Amino acid sequence: MNALKTKIKAGEKLIGTHVSLVDPSICEILGMMGFDYVWIDMEHTCIDFQTLNECLLAVRAVGGNAIVRIPQHDYTYLKKVLEMGPDGIVFPMIHSVEEAKADISHTLYPPYGERGFGPRSAISYGLSDVRKYIENESLDLCRFIQIEHVHAIEWLH
Repeated sequence: MNALKTKIKAGEKLIGTHVSLVDPSICEILGMMGFDYVWIDMEHTCIDFQTLNECLLAVRAVGGNAIVRIPQHDYTYLKKVLEMGPDGIVFPMIHSVEEAKADISHTLYPPYGERGFGPRSAISYGLSDVRKYIENESLDLCRFIQIEHVHAIEWLH
């Protein structure tokens, strides 16, 4: 289980920070500072896939955990991000249980979900056991839904 998920399951308080700048060195520095996670934002920033990959590599190189927020319900973005192997994914602007379930299902391989297969960095470019990744490590991904609208509160009750 990834270190971030272990801490969450243990109910530990987590301290992280948000990255919206495009220099991967920032992610490396923040990773070295001991934060529990570095949140890389692709929803409200100009961070592209190349920069994201460099940021993920920088955080990983110093033993940190990286969470990525993707644009709302964008499954093409999601696939590309998941294949880079972040520790967590954030789904913004969730308004209903149905939206949350649909987003989460796209992070899970069949028979649990609808995720397509194509991991790269997540399986060390084929050097890791693919079956082990599918059956175990892919389930370790932290999945977060972000409720940002008053209408979403209604379905929580």
